Amino acid sequence: MKKILCSLLMISAISTQAQQPPAAKADTIYVYEAVSSAFPHSKEAPAIYVDGKLVHSSIMAGLKPEGIDSLTVDKGYREIYGKKYDGALYIYLKKDYIPDLISLNEIKKKYTKLGNQTVLFMIDGKAIQDDYDQYQLDKSRIISLTIEPIKNTTAKLDLTLLKLVTNTPMILKGEGGFRIRGNESPLIGTE
Repeated sequence: MKKILCSLLMISAISTQAQQPPAAKADTIYVYEAVSSAFPHSKEAPAIYVDGKLVHSSIMAGLKPEGIDSLTVDKGYREIYGKKYDGALYIYLKKDYIPDLISLNEIKKKYTKLGNQTVLFMIDGKAIQDDYDQYQLDKSRIISLTIEPIKNTTAKLDLTLLKLVTNTPMILKGEGGFRIRGNESPLIGTE
């Protein structure tokens, strides 16, 4: 009797553990708010210097990590040319790494025929809200540029989405969410 009772308890426990949580209602929508800053815990980004030159914070996404020789962090608020910064990052590049930097507006001018059309840049799935003249990437890191017109007369939208994919480690490992028609293997970096 004890064996039967223990067996029933074990089966009951196993079947309870294996149950799936109830599915969400069909009208449930999960909303995620994107962080618009590369430094979400601070009101001001740090000042960033590359080889002693003050640069835009976008450079953090534009440099090859393997090209960085050293990085130094200096804490404390500061004001430079009337702009407030929360600390400073001093990045020194390896002597054999010379990034070929290009601004987003230079990409638009050089690789498209969009002229003065309104554009929105998206890099690795994130909309860029910075100054397109100041935001820079290393050209050697750009894998693809997709030009997608967006026209919606009801919403009075008429712009072009310029989607850039870069060879960041996240994208190369397939963590960026790029998939081919629901296939679970990543589009980039398959082995």
